[in-house]
Amino acid sequence: MNKKRKKNQGFTFVEIIVVLALVALTAAIAMVNLLASRRTVEYNLCINNRAVLEQAELSYFAYKKVHTNSFDDLVVCGYLGKVPTCPSQGVYAWVPYDIKDPEYQKEIGCSFHAPAATQ
Repeated sequence: MNKKRKKNQGFTFVEIIVVLALVALTAAIAMVNLLASRRTVEYNLCINNRAVLEQAELSYFAYKKVHTNSFDDLVVCGYLGKVPTCPSQGVYAWVPYDIKDPEYQKEIGCSFHAPAATQ
């Protein structure tokens, strides 16, 4: 039982490879979660932007008694500071309805995140 131990014996190549593999696996899992979080944030921001547009259009209708078909009208009349944009580069548009009631509130859809009526 008289074994001599080397002083300053370093890690073996296999140990270093195992540690690097664990670090790479942890980083890959973190990146997947980060990308999923980003998509969720962009989706929620898009929903919030559409709610702002709908509220501005509702205020426009309450004052003018007519719906607008242009987001720019909401800016010109002071109901919005500027037209919000989808963080995922989608395009906002009015969702068409078959309802002929002039007081029916409009909804806004996004070309990237789908129309509001289907959510």
